[in-house]
Amino acid sequence: MCYMKRVGVRELRQNASVLLRAVADGQTIEITHHGHPIAQLIPATNDTWSALIASKEVIPARLTPADILDHPHRPYRHQSPPP
Repeated sequence: MCYMKRVGVRELRQNASVLLRAVADGQTIEITHHGHPIAQLIPATNDTWSALIASKEVIPARLTPADILDHPHRPYRHQSPPP
């Protein structure tokens, strides 16, 4: 089971250095305001692409450009097949 620490904005202000050390060690911390989640502190990565995939802001391609060029008549998902 994955447990994420939750802290309020006040605790974040009072213990920022301790919480940031925990994040640097790999922990994810959820920040709340009046009990409602408003943000997450997550460990930084040097690999921006992996971070974007993990955040689900991008979806990795299933085909490479070479695959597409090898099968030019294959309809793309957003296109209808030719008549």
